[in-house]
Amino acid sequence: MAEKDEEMDNIRRNGVRSLESMQSTLDGEIRARGEAIRIKKKIESDFNDLEIQLSHANRQTIESQKVLKILQGLENAKKWEKIHKIIKKTLNWRKNLQKLKKNKIFSYFFNFLFF
Repeated sequence: MAEKDEEMDNIRRNGVRSLESMQSTLDGEIRARGEAIRIKKKIESDFNDLEIQLSHANRQTIESQKVLKILQGLENAKKWEKIHKIIKKTLNWRKNLQKLKKNKIFSYFFNFLFF
C-alpha cells in the first residue's frame, strides 16, 4: 500500500509538472499572440499612413505636371513673342529701307550697296 501511495504521489507530481509546463507554454503563446496582434495593428496603421502619403504624393505629382504644362506653354508663348518682335523689327527695317531708297540722295548709295 505504501508503494501504491508513493506511486500515486509520483504520478500526481508528474501530472502537476506537466500541467505547470503546459500552463507556462500556454502563457507564452498568449503573450506571443498578444504581441502578434499588437504588431499587426501597428503594421496596418503604418500601411494606412503610407497609403495617405502615396495619395498626397500622387496629387502633388498631378499638380506639378499641370504647373509644368503651364510653364512650358508660357515658355513657348515667350518664344513666339520674341520671334514676332524680330519679324516686326525686320519688317520695320525693310520699310525704313524702302523709304530711304525713295529718297533721291540715298538712292544711288543703296542701289550700289544692296543691288
